[in-house]
Amino acid sequence: MKKFLIAVLLMSASSLCLAQAQLNGRFKNADTTLHIIVLQSHAPVAVAVSARVTKPECPGRIAGLGSFKGQTIKFSPYVTKAGGEACVITAEFDKTFERPKVTAGEGCAAYKEAMCALDGRSLKYFSDN
Repeated sequence: MKKFLIAVLLMSASSLCLAQAQLNGRFKNADTTLHIIVLQSHAPVAVAVSARVTKPECPGRIAGLGSFKGQTIKFSPYVTKAGGEACVITAEFDKTFERPKVTAGEGCAAYKEAMCALDGRSLKYFSDN
């Protein structure tokens, strides 16, 4: 039983390290680039995230600090706008950690670029940092 428990713990730790290594990088779709850097690799995993929107009608960038748990990153913008204090942006990864779906929460209405393009469409892994 002890050996089994140790094996399970090692497997879960190695899968967490693999996921964190795969998080570092850029993910893109036609009008959004998500750039992620893992800042702290032990729990709670801290990340720096920048989302750049290139849609002509709502270009902009939102950057902030957040956390990674399971298959999800949640972050809030560094610079808060009036009415956007409760803004949380979520990146939900698939099992391969190559295709996050990025959504802006209800508190993000003050961030035009977030509401315009961070609408749950998938991005695809593009490159390392």
